[in-house]
Amino acid sequence: MDLRKVIFRSRFIIGLFVGMALTGSFAYSANFFNTPETGYLLCVNQKTKVVTYPSTQKCPSGTNRLILGAQGPQGIQGEKGELGPQGIQGLKGETGPQGETGATGSQGVKGDTGAQGPQGPQANLRAVTLNYVVRLPITFIDNDGITNIELAPGANCLPGVVGARIQGVIEATSRTTGFTTFNCSATVYVP
Repeated sequence: MDLRKVIFRSRFIIGLFVGMALTGSFAYSANFFNTPETGYLLCVNQKTKVVTYPSTQKCPSGTNRLILGAQGPQGIQGEKGELGPQGIQGLKGETGPQGETGATGSQGVKGDTGAQGPQGPQANLRAVTLNYVVRLPITFIDNDGITNIELAPGANCLPGVVGARIQGVIEATSRTTGFTTFNCSATVYVP
């Protein structure tokens, strides 16, 4: 191959690359202004004060450059503002969905045994009232003896109820105490 042709082709390729690089840098510089970041170049006529937008990155003679809208550097963080007043109460929100069932709790401590309740009626039983006579302790209310007597404290016909005193024998065990007989009645359930 001819050496001249090789040199010519090499110069051509180098020139092509240099031309492309220059064209790219010119295109970039043409857009250096007229972007939101760098601002927009405007030209102000010194005499008429008319503002024009040039198609190039230079203003013609007799005008001054004016760059508008350029973004400045980031400012420093401002101080924290004061706490504002309490806002008004917001609207009540909607009821949320039902939550999932929680885990079963552990067994509690055993409680004290409660008092026994009264015996209820037995099924298929009938109530029968029993009348019986019981010898109960008495006290004499005054010294005249047998006319004014009353049951001694705590005397009863368990499981029944004390009724009328039976007239008759009174056993005196001291000047203030003794025994006599009383009618008693109790309800029992039988089949």
